[in-house]
Amino acid sequence: MDLIIYDIASQSFYGNFTSTTTRAYEKNRKSGEGNALRAVIDSIWDYNLNFDNRLGLEMNFLAMKNYTIPKVLYLIGKDRNTVEIKSSSGIKLSEINDLGFNKVDDASIMMQWGMEAFTNSEVVSNTLDIIETYDMYSNEFLNDFTKLNYTLLKKSGLIAPIIFFINPQTNGIAMQQGDNYTFKTKDYMVATAMNYYPGNFGDQHHIQSITLSDDVCIYNTHPAVKEEEKGLNGNSPTYWVGYGYLPDAVQYKNVAMSIYKLPKRSGILKAPILDYTYTWFPTEKFDAWQIDNNMAFAKKNSSYLAIISNNDLNLYEKNRLIQEGKDTFWIYELSSCEDFESFDSFKEYIKSNKVIYNDGNLEYINGSLDLNLIYDKAFFINDEIQRFDYDRFDSPYVKAKRGDSEIVFNYKDEKLVLNFEKQKREFQSENVKIKYTPSNVKLNIHHQM
Repeated sequence: MDLIIYDIASQSFYGNFTSTTTRAYEKNRKSGEGNALRAVIDSIWDYNLNFDNRLGLEMNFLAMKNYTIPKVLYLIGKDRNTVEIKSSSGIKLSEINDLGFNKVDDASIMMQWGMEAFTNSEVVSNTLDIIETYDMYSNEFLNDFTKLNYTLLKKSGLIAPIIFFINPQTNGIAMQQGDNYTFKTKDYMVATAMNYYPGNFGDQHHIQSITLSDDVCIYNTHPAVKEEEKGLNGNSPTYWVGYGYLPDAVQYKNVAMSIYKLPKRSGILKAPILDYTYTWFPTEKFDAWQIDNNMAFAKKNSSYLAIISNNDLNLYEKNRLIQEGKDTFWIYELSSCEDFESFDSFKEYIKSNKVIYNDGNLEYINGSLDLNLIYDKAFFINDEIQRFDYDRFDSPYVKAKRGDSEIVFNYKDEKLVLNFEKQKREFQSENVKIKYTPSNVKLNIHHQM
């Protein structure tokens, strides 16, 4: 539970938990107002957030009597200093053999299905074995497997090679290792799942997110289907949820970059490919905004946002920027009114920066900063190549390698020690009391009925 609370604390902006994730729906991407954890967040950090008083899973947290929140995690959630936060979670499908999770025993299937990896070539044989063993063909989430002739495939021994060759869109459901980079200031938060399987499918993934306020988040995507069409795998991916094809996305501090290289044609078990991407750009919620050919600008409260693309931008329904083309990029740069005399001076500064793009090679030169992203190959900062395989935690609050048995959180003279081998949990000061009790929440619900 402490690790979950740390993730929420470090990846929230004034109580808005709007960072990258492998499970996000439309309302989760567009603003912090749609997040189901708002009641939990408000109970800890007391932001007076608006949320629905409903009897959901968050009630389990509010009703807990046997968990106390270490003060260090509370303070991390309240930190307003400028901070870089790196973290890594999950595993890759390519690792399951070495980790011993490639079998059909309970532990292996819990890992594979916990990752929502069903049709990927590394696990599809196991999935079919379990479905047949427990006669799960009637399960609505597994209906697609009724289309496969299991006996024929099993006898052929070609299940995995066939799936690898076809690469069905359902492979994009899998949630694999994510290496997350977050940059937070008192004015904005920018987060990116670095180099997350570019060109693959993204079912409910949310790869890059900018949070400017409680009601304004910015993101880009390649829609999987047209706006009026249903999701490819049930509820997702759709026009608003997930991706048709994932970008190669990277970030350094207040600058985030994404490149989309969409296939020229679709294939077996794949939807038609839409030849555009878009950025969510809710103009009616900005204090000021402007579109200038392949650039767009916005001001919200004290934050400034610049958007640069390689093709001209078209505003659609006052809330999204459409960029046509199958070979496109998006650059976002954030700043604040403290750094520039005016919104106009910020725009002039952005226009003076240099952008070079050629067939998946994107370079953005911003004063003394030179960022170079080569699609699915490398990311350079001032000619220095960057590694994407992050440690488990790397921030001013905590540093730990993947697989470390002990994790220590430190901030403002407060400390939390977690040792999983020794089953030890120690922190120095008294626990933080949550704002709401279960009885309070029930009374609020009763009052609204």
